Amino acid sequence: MGRFRGRMDEDLRIRGYSANTRECDLRGVRHVVGHFMCPPDQLTPEHIRQYQLYLTRDRHVSWPSFNQVVCALRFSYRQVLKKDWAVKQIPYQRTGRTLPEILSAQEVATPVPGHPQHQALRPAHDPGRRRPSRL
Repeated sequence: MGRFRGRMDEDLRIRGYSANTRECDLRGVRHVVGHFMCPPDQLTPEHIRQYQLYLTRDRHVSWPSFNQVVCALRFSYRQVLKKDWAVKQIPYQRTGRTLPEILSAQEVATPVPGHPQHQALRPAHDPGRRRPSRL
């Protein structure tokens, strides 16, 4: 992987990627190559698919880690190896976004005791209360 690694690092530098990104991309491709014990130019889309299954089933990596490897593989096959098979065959994992918790009207109206903005959460004009007048 020596000449491939050097070429990929140079291509990443030319495109202005940071040192951390270059290191992560090189590590991701190195792990794929180490997993199959063959040069990167001999890996097929089926190898990549098997590695993605390994990442999700066996290693249980988070979706950002998974997608970092996908980005590294897409870059290496498109820019460095100039493979003619479509790199779109290397899918990203869906993001792990969750919906925000929706509070009920009662929960919104209930002030949080001890919160520094406890008084600030009350409306400025409270028609149900009278303020003492100063004479």
